[in-house]
Amino acid sequence: MKAAKNLNELARLSLVQKHETLFESIQLALGQVILIKKQKKLVLENIKELESLKKKTNSLISNGLLEKTAINDLIIMELDLKNGLEQLNSNEGLALLSLKSMIGYPLDSTIYLTDSFELDNDSNSISQNKLNPKSSRAVRLGEQSVLLSELDLKATKSEGYPSIFGFFNQQHMAMRNNFNFFDSNKSWYPSTLWGINVKIPIYNSGKGVAKNKQKELELLKAKNELKDIENQIISLFVLLKNNYKNALSSYSDQKTKVDLIENVYSNEEKKLSHGASNSLTISQRKMQLLQSKQALIQKEYELYKSEVQLRTHTNPIQL
Repeated sequence: MKAAKNLNELARLSLVQKHETLFESIQLALGQVILIKKQKKLVLENIKELESLKKKTNSLISNGLLEKTAINDLIIMELDLKNGLEQLNSNEGLALLSLKSMIGYPLDSTIYLTDSFELDNDSNSISQNKLNPKSSRAVRLGEQSVLLSELDLKATKSEGYPSIFGFFNQQHMAMRNNFNFFDSNKSWYPSTLWGINVKIPIYNSGKGVAKNKQKELELLKAKNELKDIENQIISLFVLLKNNYKNALSSYSDQKTKVDLIENVYSNEEKKLSHGASNSLTISQRKMQLLQSKQALIQKEYELYKSEVQLRTHTNPIQL
C-alpha cells in the first residue's frame, strides 16, 4: 500500500515537473516572438526617419549646400534596413510557428500576442528570492526514489523471515448420480478444511544475502543521487540569480548608452539642417544609434529570459 502511494506521488511529481518545463519553454518562445516584433518596429521607425533625412538632404543638394552624391550613404543604409526587415519577417514567421506548435494552437490560425516583455517592476524582490531545495520537483522526485528503494530493501529482507498464514475452506457436495437443483429434500454432505501454513527459510545458497546487498547498494545510490541533485539545484540557483543581476545591470547601462548616443545624433541632425554636416556622418551616427537600440532590445530580452528562469525555480507551479 505504501509503495503504491509513493509510486502515485512519483508519477504526480513527474507530471508537474513536465508542466513546469513546458511553461518555461512557452514563456521563452513568447519572448523570442516579442524580441523579433520589437526589432521589426525599430527597423520600420528607422526606415521612416531615413525618408525624412533623404528629403532634407535633397533640399540641401537643391540649394547647392551639398553634392549630389551626398545622399548615396542614406540610400545604402535604407537598402540594408529593408533587407534586414525581410529577414526579420521570415524569423517572426518561424518563431510564431514554433510557439503555436508548443501550445497546440492551429498553425494556420491568427494569434494575437503582446508586443512587450512582462518584466517585474520590483527588481529587488526578484533578486532577493530565496530558494528552498526541498520544494524543487527534482529533489522531491529524488526523495520518492529513496523511499521506494527503502521499501524495496525491506521487502527483500522480509523474504528471509519466517512466515505463517492460515487457510479455511468449506463446501457442500451432493454426492449422487442424479442432481436436481430445485429438489431440497435430498441430502448434502459438508466438507471443511482448515489449517496453518508455516514457512521457515533455512538455506538458499546465499541468494538472500546477495539480494539484500544489491538492494542496499541501490538505496545508497539513490541517497547519493538525491544529495547530488540538491547540490546541483543550489548551484543552478546561484547561477540564475547572478545571471539576473548581470542582465539587469547590463540593461540599465545600455539604456544610459542609448540616451547619450541619441543626444549625439540629435546634434548631428541639427548640423545637417544648417549644412554643417554630411550624409556620411549622419548615416554613421544613425547606424550607431540603431545598433545601440537593437542592443537595448536584446538586453531587455536577456533580462526577461533570466527572470523567467529564476521564477521557475523559486515559484514552482502548483497542481
